[in-house]
Amino acid sequence: TAAGLLSVSIDRHDGTGLVAYIAPTQVVGVNGQPALPATLYVGFVGAGGGANTRHQINNVVVTGAAAAVTPTPPPVLPPVVTESFTGTATTPSAWAYGDNACLTAGTSSTPSTSISACGANAPQDSAGGGALQLTPPINYTDGFAFDKTPFATSGGLSITFNYYSFNTSSNPGDGLALVLTDASQALP
Repeated sequence: TAAGLLSVSIDRHDGTGLVAYIAPTQVVGVNGQPALPATLYVGFVGAGGGANTRHQINNVVVTGAAAAVTPTPPPVLPPVVTESFTGTATTPSAWAYGDNACLTAGTSSTPSTSISACGANAPQDSAGGGALQLTPPINYTDGFAFDKTPFATSGGLSITFNYYSFNTSSNPGDGLALVLTDASQALP
């Protein structure tokens, strides 16, 4: 939030709905943590250390909260970004990406202004059933994708997405990170 509070809720699709894993916690000023920059980029990074796990996400929605303090919690504004990653292409020129990031429903016709198709790095998903794959099931690989839209932090942000992790080896050692980076600086 604009007040520097962080909270995390996760829906594990077990019938219990969203469960708060981190209650609203002050993060600004803790151990020298600076104030939030005025604008942020939102991104995802996946990595596979000694494991061959696929990391995939879809249905990303980023919204800002209204700056008003009352009512509590502040109302959520319309989405600034909605990217399903389920189709054959992303919003044109909206994402900076690299390493192994690709679309599982992408095809040879996926435009160059989109995150590229996975090709042989993932089973081909049908249009409407795909995901952004950050890592293929190969040890010591990574991938990233950052939305190029700078998001104002004045009222806080709400970020929702689906995350899938599968095909892991018996020696897991990898993960996914949701990354917020200062939008006054160049994207990675």
